[in-house]
Amino acid sequence: MRHNFLSFAAILFFFASITSAQNKTIARQTELFEINHPLWITDSIKVSPDKTRIAYTVTDGNKMFVVENGKEHKKYDFVDYRSLKYSPDNTKLIYVASIKNKFFVVENSTEHKYYDKIIEGTPVISSKGHTVAYGAIDGTDRIIVINSKEVSKHTGMGKYTLQLSENGDKFAYVAVSGDKIGVFVNGKLVSAHYAIGNRNLVLTRDGKNLAFIAIDNGKSYVVANGKHGKKYDAIGDGTLQFSSDAKHFVYLACEKDKFRFVRDFSEEKVYPEIFAHTLIFSPDGKHIAYKIKNGDKKTVVVDNIEHKYYDDIINRTITFSSDSKRLAFAAVNNSKEFVVCDAREMRTFDKIGKINILFSPDNKKLLYAARKNDNWNLIVNESPYANVKCHGILYGSIKFSPDMRHLVYFARFRNKYFRVVDGKPDMEMYDAILTPAEFVANDKIEFIAMKNNAVYRVSVDYD
Repeated sequence: MRHNFLSFAAILFFFASITSAQNKTIARQTELFEINHPLWITDSIKVSPDKTRIAYTVTDGNKMFVVENGKEHKKYDFVDYRSLKYSPDNTKLIYVASIKNKFFVVENSTEHKYYDKIIEGTPVISSKGHTVAYGAIDGTDRIIVINSKEVSKHTGMGKYTLQLSENGDKFAYVAVSGDKIGVFVNGKLVSAHYAIGNRNLVLTRDGKNLAFIAIDNGKSYVVANGKHGKKYDAIGDGTLQFSSDAKHFVYLACEKDKFRFVRDFSEEKVYPEIFAHTLIFSPDGKHIAYKIKNGDKKTVVVDNIEHKYYDDIINRTITFSSDSKRLAFAAVNNSKEFVVCDAREMRTFDKIGKINILFSPDNKKLLYAARKNDNWNLIVNESPYANVKCHGILYGSIKFSPDMRHLVYFARFRNKYFRVVDGKPDMEMYDAILTPAEFVANDKIEFIAMKNNAVYRVSVDYD
């Protein structure tokens, strides 16, 4: 891994500008291990939910292997670093590896049965962590494997279709059934059609709702809990989704070159162009919002009501408040970017950061990252939150303490990262932040970071 370090003069200048603003803190850094492998895959690093286990993948000549907490696993001909993941209950580390053209799942260093291939989009882990499931190819057989046990066989199986309920007691997938394509639940056929697209099967976490996109006689339609919806010319791949409470579903349909979302089988308004993957549900599941284009202008639609039209709506910025009563997004007009909140336009900036638009836990404050000239800042209710020189704010790093007395985020200065708490920057610089800062108490944060190829657990107490 290559690092471009700040010049000594730049560091002195930067720290001189922030030292007077330091919080009174007690910081403890515990070195967990060093990464001593020059050809480790930086995109492969994973941290367990409880932050006690950290793994990454290494290429060593014609071999690959996983390292966890500094300890090397067995070397293989190939390791699929994209499959590397921890279970939500922290008990399992799994990945796909191969030896002599045979593929298998490795679970906590234990190899499962060898197969000709592991089907793409698997393995998957139930959200409570008890169940590991995957599809495997053995000769002409496509096999579903649940916790190392082969539970069903087919002549063909869909990629990225295997779904698990949170308890792992229900699993669903797409596979060949005679001369048709079938949807199977716990190994039993529940519906068969001419075609069912990959990534178009959805099983809710509680296992109580199943929906998928089917194709018959050249028409596409959704089947939700056994009920068939209206047939359309096409339904967008990957657009079928449930609300977080699993009470509502939505998908994008196309008929005669006109597009509309369909919610619970009720049709929304038709538009000439809809940006399908911008759709979000409100937290209570009662509202949907998405981006559309009409002519040369774009806007956000909420429950069939169009906001004002702009030159553009910045993708991945549409955000509901946690009580589902407020909506914000970032727009562009005349090359200037700004946030629109509750239909009111806020001050303009050169750039608005994606993802980082959010509401405070009490929904009274709106926060987002914005750039003016070369400097980024956190904006809170239209005002700069801190006088901190930085070149970016790390996505997803903005966090409130449980009592809302403290606010923390990570900023970037050139290629280094530092934390900002209550508007005051910290002098400690890191090469990478592996986990966002989490408040483990009202006045204490913890996070995992990298510095000089070493991985640290950092704990900071604030006054």
